[in-house]
Amino acid sequence: MKGSKIKVLIVDDSYFMRKILTDILSKDSRIEVIGTAEDGIEAIAKIETLNPDVVTMDINMPKLDGKQAIKKIMARHPVPVIVISAYTSKDAPLTLDCLELGAIDVVEKASGEISFDLDDSTAEIIEKIVAASKSNIAMQKSIPEMENGIKDFVKKLSKSNNKVVVIGASTGGPSTIEMIISSLDGDLKTPIVIAQHMPYVFIKNFAERLNGKYRIKVKEAMPSEKLEEGYIYICGAESDCNTLIKEKDDHLVFSCVKNTSPGKHLSPSVDELFVSAAKAVGEGLLGIVLTGMGDDGKKGVVEIKKHGGMVIAQDEESSLIYGMPDEAVKSGSVDIQLNPIEIAQVINKFGA
Repeated sequence: MKGSKIKVLIVDDSYFMRKILTDILSKDSRIEVIGTAEDGIEAIAKIETLNPDVVTMDINMPKLDGKQAIKKIMARHPVPVIVISAYTSKDAPLTLDCLELGAIDVVEKASGEISFDLDDSTAEIIEKIVAASKSNIAMQKSIPEMENGIKDFVKKLSKSNNKVVVIGASTGGPSTIEMIISSLDGDLKTPIVIAQHMPYVFIKNFAERLNGKYRIKVKEAMPSEKLEEGYIYICGAESDCNTLIKEKDDHLVFSCVKNTSPGKHLSPSVDELFVSAAKAVGEGLLGIVLTGMGDDGKKGVVEIKKHGGMVIAQDEESSLIYGMPDEAVKSGSVDIQLNPIEIAQVINKFGA
């Protein structure tokens, strides 16, 4: 696709939304809107005939909704799908279903199902479409277990009694996080804290979904809450806030600071979590940077190494978007690159 435009198919049951999105995307010289569809059935047919590079997908549509359409698309003709969602609490479970089925990211319809202010999200939409066009969609399938190459790294891990795992992810993160959690031991002692770029309204549903599916308890990271053994915490429980880890009365607790990052899609901040954890935990910290666009986490991994911790970056082959792991590697602070199953193996040994 090098040198050619990114071919986009727009799927939405609203004529006005199809028109608005077409106008927005057509202004970018890198993008060509090759077609539109008003429901999932038409979308599947046009994907097979037009062969788009990226699909934008509404959720609530007649005949075949976005969730069912994505399921069929990933089975028949896998292509990067970006969900355009109203971000309501009602839509949150359905949107998370779409991410689990293979959609790689979400963009907000700021004012509801028919949103006339998408211009406010133009930069985000285009950025995500460009990133999606470069994504490694085939790697969302399971990766065979591999043991070689991690034994020496495991030997170097801290034997400290005060251990914490922090994980940062963006585009492609939810499915990768699930792959890791599904491979973790149920009796894991070390707390795991995850900063996944995700709209605030989805955080509670994401935590509840994971908690109901796997052996380890998963919950939102709440301000002033003490970190406990055997829990996985999802950051972002407070709107427009970043989750930090700090010391208080000889134990670790969560705190919340207002998000100052440009763009809500960069929240909760991976850097803010990593930097605070590095200072609070020191050599007992294991930082992990997963798939995602941008460089969030780059400053954080430098701080982790500065305080004696260890750093893993997801490898390029298994990353949907290699932006964040690549930037972490370029910082010179990454100890090893692994796929999600290998990362789970390391966490099991580190947190035993």
